[in-house]
Amino acid sequence: MNSNPSTEQAANFHVARLRDLMNRYPGKEVLLTEFGWPACPEGYSETNQLTGQQCGIAGEMNQRIVIEETLAQLERAGLPGIVFEAFREPWKRETEGVVGPCWGICEGDSPYRCRSPYGLRARSHLPVVLK
Repeated sequence: MNSNPSTEQAANFHVARLRDLMNRYPGKEVLLTEFGWPACPEGYSETNQLTGQQCGIAGEMNQRIVIEETLAQLERAGLPGIVFEAFREPWKRETEGVVGPCWGICEGDSPYRCRSPYGLRARSHLPVVLK
């Protein structure tokens, strides 16, 4: 499978990698500790330096699609997962480049402003960042 999935492929990619690990370590508890998609800069993409593959395209709508579909797939399968990450952190531009600050689903200072619930709601098997 492409190691740089498109927006449409990302949820399948996330769940498939989790299942790969679960199959590799049967009887062990395995959970998806970080999944997500950068919300900015809008339309930004990179080329993977190792594979030469084009990476997915950053953007608010793409972030919403990836997070909501991944959460839906995890819920249908009864699998655990944690959204990466709750808050956008502008300081990360210095260490992680242009998409570094763009992974969070909330921004600003406390009280944080979250653009949408991104399909997050109380689930017995999924840790919830927002209520």
